[in-house]
Amino acid sequence: MPLADVPISLLVVDDEEPIRNALKKFLTQQGYDVQTAAAGDEALRILQRQKISVLLLDVRMPGKSGIDLVPQVLELEPSVAILMLTAVNDATTAALCMQRGAMDYLTKPIDLADLARAILRAIRRRDSLVEQANLNQWLKEEVAVRTAELKRERAKLERISIATLEAMVNALEAK
Repeated sequence: MPLADVPISLLVVDDEEPIRNALKKFLTQQGYDVQTAAAGDEALRILQRQKISVLLLDVRMPGKSGIDLVPQVLELEPSVAILMLTAVNDATTAALCMQRGAMDYLTKPIDLADLARAILRAIRRRDSLVEQANLNQWLKEEVAVRTAELKRERAKLERISIATLEAMVNALEAK
C-alpha cells in the first residue's frame, strides 16, 4: 500500500500495451494513481505536465531507450524514483541504468508481489533522499543566517573596541 493518504503517482513507460495495461490495473488496485506512456517522448510530456513520484521504465523501446531517458527524466523531476523493467537480464545495462540514477533494475516477467515491494523500497528511498536534501538546504540557510549575524556582531565589537581605545587615548592625553 502507498505510504501516504494522497495516492502516489506512478508512470509506467513500456512500448508493449498488454504490459502497460496489466501494470496499470495491478498498481491502481494497490492504491496508486497510475499514468502510462508507450514511448520516451510521451513520458517526458507527461512529466512536464504532472508531478510523478515513481517511474517504471522499460529499458528497450523504439526511439529513446529507457537508458537514455533516465538522465532526461531526472533533469525534469530530480526526486522521481526510477525502476527499470526489462526482459533482458544484462549486468552491464543494469549497472549503466543505476549509474545514471535508476534505483532498481527488475527483469520481466516480474512477480507482482516483488514489484510491489520494489516500489515501496524505492518510495522510501526517494522520501529519505528528499528529506535529506531538504535538511541540507535548511542547514545551508541556517549557516548563512548565523554567519551574517556573527559578521554583524564582529563589526559591532570592532566599533566598540575602537571607541574604547579612542576614549582611553583621549583620557591619557588629557592627563
